[in-house]
Amino acid sequence: MSAITLRPATPDDLPAIAQIGIDTNISFPIYSIGLAPPADAFVVSLARTKHFFAQPYYHFTVAVEANSPAEVVAYICFKDGGEFEEAPFQPDLPEGANVAFMEYFLGTSGEHKNTLPIKMLPELEMLDVRTGYQRKGIGKMLVEEVVKIVDGRGEGCYVHSSRMGKGLYEKFGWRALNEKGFGMELVQFGEREPFVTWDMVREVGGAVGGRKEE
Repeated sequence: MSAITLRPATPDDLPAIAQIGIDTNISFPIYSIGLAPPADAFVVSLARTKHFFAQPYYHFTVAVEANSPAEVVAYICFKDGGEFEEAPFQPDLPEGANVAFMEYFLGTSGEHKNTLPIKMLPELEMLDVRTGYQRKGIGKMLVEEVVKIVDGRGEGCYVHSSRMGKGLYEKFGWRALNEKGFGMELVQFGEREPFVTWDMVREVGGAVGGRKEE
Protein backbone atom coordinates (compact mmCIF):
# COMPACT_ATOMS: atom_id res chain seq x y z
CA MET A 1 0.00 0.00 0.00
CA SER A 2 1.37 3.41 -0.96
CA ALA A 3 0.91 6.53 1.14
CA ILE A 4 -2.70 7.50 1.84
CA THR A 5 -3.86 11.02 1.06
CA LEU A 6 -7.17 12.75 1.72
CA ARG A 7 -9.11 14.98 -0.66
CA PRO A 8 -12.66 16.31 -1.05
CA ALA A 9 -14.97 13.89 -2.84
CA THR A 10 -16.12 14.60 -6.39
CA PRO A 11 -19.26 13.40 -8.21
CA ASP A 12 -17.13 10.74 -9.92
CA ASP A 13 -16.39 9.21 -6.49
CA LEU A 14 -20.01 8.61 -5.54
CA PRO A 15 -20.45 5.10 -7.04
CA ALA A 16 -17.32 3.91 -5.21
CA ILE A 17 -18.53 5.47 -1.96
CA ALA A 18 -21.91 3.76 -2.35
CA GLN A 19 -20.29 0.37 -2.98
CA ILE A 20 -17.86 0.66 -0.05
CA GLY A 21 -20.81 1.50 2.19
CA ILE A 22 -22.52 -1.74 1.17
CA ASP A 23 -19.44 -3.94 1.34
CA THR A 24 -18.49 -2.88 4.86
CA ASN A 25 -22.04 -3.06 6.24
CA ILE A 26 -23.42 -6.04 4.32
CA SER A 27 -24.41 -7.87 7.53
CA PHE A 28 -26.52 -4.93 8.75
CA PRO A 29 -30.31 -5.46 8.56
CA ILE A 30 -30.78 -2.67 6.03
CA TYR A 31 -28.95 -4.90 3.55
CA SER A 32 -29.40 -8.43 4.89
CA ILE A 33 -33.17 -8.02 5.24
CA GLY A 34 -34.30 -4.85 3.50
CA LEU A 35 -32.16 -4.85 0.37
CA ALA A 36 -30.78 -8.36 0.09
CA PRO A 37 -30.21 -8.51 -3.71
CA PRO A 38 -26.85 -6.77 -4.39
CA ALA A 39 -28.25 -4.78 -7.32
CA ASP A 40 -31.06 -3.43 -5.13
CA ALA A 41 -28.62 -2.46 -2.41
CA PHE A 42 -26.44 -0.51 -4.83
CA VAL A 43 -29.33 1.42 -6.37
CA VAL A 44 -30.51 2.66 -2.97
CA SER A 45 -27.00 3.24 -1.57
CA LEU A 46 -26.04 5.35 -4.58
CA ALA A 47 -29.27 7.36 -4.39
CA ARG A 48 -28.63 8.04 -0.69
CA THR A 49 -25.03 9.07 -1.36
CA LYS A 50 -26.11 11.45 -4.14
CA HIS A 51 -28.84 12.88 -1.90
CA PHE A 52 -26.36 13.81 0.82
CA PHE A 53 -23.72 15.02 -1.63
CA ALA A 54 -26.20 17.46 -3.16
CA GLN A 55 -26.85 19.20 0.17
CA PRO A 56 -24.43 22.10 0.89
CA TYR A 57 -24.19 21.28 4.60
CA TYR A 58 -22.92 17.72 4.01
CA HIS A 59 -19.21 17.30 3.31
CA PHE A 60 -17.50 14.19 1.93
CA THR A 61 -13.78 13.47 2.22
CA VAL A 62 -12.21 10.44 0.56
CA ALA A 63 -8.98 8.56 1.22
CA VAL A 64 -6.94 7.44 -1.80
CA GLU A 65 -3.55 5.91 -2.38
CA ALA A 66 -1.01 8.47 -3.55
CA ASN A 67 -0.16 6.40 -6.63
CA SER A 68 -3.84 5.91 -7.54
CA PRO A 69 -5.65 9.15 -6.66
CA ALA A 70 -8.85 8.23 -8.50
CA GLU A 71 -9.47 5.01 -6.54
CA VAL A 72 -11.37 5.58 -3.30
CA VAL A 73 -10.37 3.28 -0.42
CA ALA A 74 -12.36 5.00 2.36
CA TYR A 75 -14.59 7.97 2.97
CA ILE A 76 -16.25 10.05 5.65
CA CYS A 77 -19.36 12.24 5.50
CA PHE A 78 -19.88 15.08 7.96
CA LYS A 79 -22.91 17.33 8.44
CA ASP A 80 -22.58 20.91 9.66
CA GLY A 81 -24.22 21.92 12.91
CA GLY A 82 -27.25 24.18 12.80
CA GLU A 83 -30.87 24.05 11.79
CA PHE A 84 -31.61 23.24 8.15
CA GLU A 85 -34.71 22.63 6.07
CA GLU A 86 -33.47 19.24 5.02
CA ALA A 87 -35.27 17.28 2.33
CA PRO A 88 -35.83 13.76 3.70
CA PHE A 89 -34.30 10.86 1.81
CA GLN A 90 -37.19 8.90 0.32
CA PRO A 91 -35.78 6.30 -2.05
CA ASP A 92 -37.68 4.63 -4.85
CA LEU A 93 -37.40 1.06 -3.63
CA PRO A 94 -36.58 -1.67 -6.18
CA GLU A 95 -39.03 -4.52 -6.74
CA GLY A 96 -36.94 -6.92 -4.67
CA ALA A 97 -36.88 -4.70 -1.58
CA ASN A 98 -38.62 -5.72 1.63
CA VAL A 99 -40.89 -2.68 1.79
CA ALA A 100 -42.41 -3.55 5.18
CA PHE A 101 -38.96 -3.82 6.72
CA MET A 102 -37.68 -0.61 5.13
CA GLU A 103 -40.68 1.37 6.36
CA TYR A 104 -40.30 -0.07 9.86
CA PHE A 105 -36.52 0.36 10.04
CA LEU A 106 -36.39 3.91 8.68
CA GLY A 107 -39.46 4.99 10.65
CA THR A 108 -38.23 3.55 13.95
CA SER A 109 -34.75 5.01 13.43
CA GLY A 110 -36.18 8.45 12.71
CA GLU A 111 -38.51 8.41 15.69
CA HIS A 112 -35.68 7.36 18.00
CA LYS A 113 -33.34 10.06 16.71
CA ASN A 114 -35.97 12.73 17.32
CA THR A 115 -35.90 11.89 21.06
CA LEU A 116 -32.17 12.57 21.41
CA PRO A 117 -30.63 15.77 22.87
CA ILE A 118 -28.61 16.48 19.72
CA LYS A 119 -30.47 19.39 18.14
CA MET A 120 -28.12 21.75 16.24
CA LEU A 121 -25.09 19.48 16.74
CA PRO A 122 -22.79 18.62 13.83
CA GLU A 123 -23.05 14.98 12.86
CA LEU A 124 -20.56 12.43 11.63
CA GLU A 125 -22.96 10.79 9.19
CA MET A 126 -20.94 8.02 7.52
CA LEU A 127 -17.49 6.42 7.79
CA ASP A 128 -16.45 3.33 5.87
CA VAL A 129 -13.10 1.79 4.92
CA ARG A 130 -12.77 -0.71 2.09
CA THR A 131 -12.01 -4.31 3.02
CA GLY A 132 -8.25 -4.84 2.75
CA TYR A 133 -7.54 -1.30 3.95
CA GLN A 134 -9.05 -1.64 7.41
CA ARG A 135 -6.96 -1.49 10.60
CA LYS A 136 -4.29 0.58 8.87
CA GLY A 137 -5.14 3.91 10.51
CA ILE A 138 -7.19 5.24 7.59
CA GLY A 139 -10.42 5.54 9.55
CA LYS A 140 -8.49 7.39 12.26
CA MET A 141 -7.12 9.84 9.67
CA LEU A 142 -10.62 10.60 8.44
CA VAL A 143 -12.10 11.06 11.91
CA GLU A 144 -9.22 13.41 12.78
CA GLU A 145 -10.31 15.65 9.90
CA VAL A 146 -13.80 15.99 11.36
CA VAL A 147 -12.46 16.52 14.87
CA LYS A 148 -10.26 19.38 13.62
CA ILE A 149 -13.30 21.07 12.10
CA VAL A 150 -15.61 20.81 15.11
CA ASP A 151 -12.87 21.73 17.57
CA GLY A 152 -11.95 24.71 15.41
CA ARG A 153 -15.57 25.87 15.54
CA GLY A 154 -15.95 25.16 19.26
CA GLU A 155 -18.67 22.59 18.63
CA GLY A 156 -19.58 19.15 19.91
CA CYS A 157 -20.49 16.34 17.52
CA TYR A 158 -22.98 13.47 17.31
CA VAL A 159 -22.45 10.05 15.73
CA HIS A 160 -24.76 7.04 15.47
CA SER A 161 -22.31 4.16 15.80
CA SER A 162 -22.29 0.46 15.14
CA ARG A 163 -20.52 -1.93 17.50
CA MET A 164 -17.60 -1.99 15.06
CA GLY A 165 -17.00 1.77 15.16
CA LYS A 166 -17.72 2.48 18.83
CA GLY A 167 -14.17 1.91 20.07
CA LEU A 168 -12.65 4.26 17.50
CA TYR A 169 -15.02 7.07 18.39
CA GLU A 170 -14.37 6.59 22.10
CA LYS A 171 -10.67 7.21 21.46
CA PHE A 172 -11.58 10.66 20.17
CA GLY A 173 -13.79 11.53 23.14
CA TRP A 174 -17.22 10.42 21.99
CA ARG A 175 -19.33 8.89 24.75
CA ALA A 176 -22.52 6.85 24.48
CA LEU A 177 -25.68 8.53 25.72
CA ASN A 178 -26.75 5.06 26.87
CA GLU A 179 -23.96 2.52 27.28
CA LYS A 180 -26.38 -0.34 26.63
CA GLY A 181 -27.17 1.16 23.24
CA PHE A 182 -30.42 1.32 21.33
CA GLY A 183 -31.80 -2.11 20.50
CA MET A 184 -34.20 -2.30 17.57
CA GLU A 185 -36.39 -5.38 17.82
CA LEU A 186 -36.55 -7.35 14.56
CA VAL A 187 -38.34 -10.52 15.70
CA GLN A 188 -41.11 -9.93 13.18
CA PHE A 189 -38.48 -10.13 10.44
CA GLY A 190 -36.93 -13.38 11.64
CA GLU A 191 -34.12 -11.98 13.81
CA ARG A 192 -33.91 -13.35 17.36
CA GLU A 193 -31.59 -10.65 18.66
CA PRO A 194 -32.22 -6.89 18.49
CA PHE A 195 -30.00 -4.77 16.25
CA VAL A 196 -27.97 -2.66 18.69
CA THR A 197 -26.36 0.69 17.88
CA TRP A 198 -25.03 3.55 19.99
CA ASP A 199 -25.88 7.24 20.00
CA MET A 200 -22.66 9.02 20.93
CA VAL A 201 -21.83 12.66 21.61
CA ARG A 202 -18.43 14.30 21.73
CA GLU A 203 -18.22 17.49 23.77
CA VAL A 204 -16.18 20.47 22.62
CA GLY A 205 -12.51 19.48 22.52
CA GLY A 206 -13.32 15.88 23.39
CA ALA A 207 -13.89 16.84 27.02
CA VAL A 208 -15.21 14.03 29.19
CA GLY A 209 -16.25 14.68 32.78
CA GLY A 210 -14.83 18.19 32.66
CA ARG A 211 -11.39 17.27 31.34
CA LYS A 212 -9.89 16.76 27.93
CA GLU A 213 -9.00 13.21 26.94
CA GLU A 214 -5.27 12.54 26.83
